[in-house]
Formats: sequence, C-alpha cells, structure tokens
Amino acid sequence: MADRYQRLLNDSIIIAIGNFSTKLLWFFLVPLYTNVLTTEQYATADLISNLVTLLIPFFTLCITDALFRFLLEDNRKQNEMLLLSYTVINIGFFLLILLSAILMRFYDKYYILAFLFLYLTTAYKSLFLQFIRAKRKIKLY
Repeated sequence: MADRYQRLLNDSIIIAIGNFSTKLLWFFLVPLYTNVLTTEQYATADLISNLVTLLIPFFTLCITDALFRFLLEDNRKQNEMLLLSYTVINIGFFLLILLSAILMRFYDKYYILAFLFLYLTTAYKSLFLQFIRAKRKIKLY
C-alpha cells in the first residue's frame, strides 16, 4: 500500500513540474507575442485559439477522455479503442471542414485554414497525451 502512495506522489510531482513549466514558458512568450503582433493580429490569434478550445469537446465527443477511462479499465483492447478514437476525431474534423467551406465565403481563408490546423493538432495532441497517461508512462506524458 505504501508503494502505491509513493507512486501517486511521484506521478503528481512529475505532472506538476510539467504543468508549471508549460505555464512558465507561456508567461515568457506572451510579451514576445504582444511585441511582435499588432493588437488586431493578437486578438485574432487568441480568438482562433479560444474557438478551438470551445469546439473540441463538441466535435470530438470528448473521446480522448473516454479513451483514458476505458484504457484504465481494460488495457487489452487498446488498439481497438485507439482506432475508434481516431475515427471519431476524423469524422468530427470532416464535419468541421464542411462547416468551414461555408465560412470561407465570409472570412479570410488563411484564418480558416489556421483554425483547422490548430484544431486537428490539438485534438491529436489530447488523444496521444491521454493514451500515454492511460499506459502509465507519466514521465513521457
């Protein structure tokens, strides 16, 4: 039992260091962004980023969280679950492309493509992080 608590403590420390270092990096990069970008450009980048964060749960159906949960319960079907997660993310992305095709008539194509790229990379990043976490490879996570 003590070994379990020790592993929990070690994993918590590793995750805390990872989260803190990411926040610290962001803290130092924001002044660089605001110095290089105009107010309008920074606002557009922030809007795209927030829109991706808002839409990912809807278009992925939170499949990455489900993957994590089910891999913890049954690790034997990991390939099937990972394939299902890919499929859900890709279907959601395809629906988003259809919606974006309509929006391209009203908004700059560059911003729509940037949004789609950021969306897809963020969705896959979340998928891989949850998969690695479920495999209990916390240092890699």
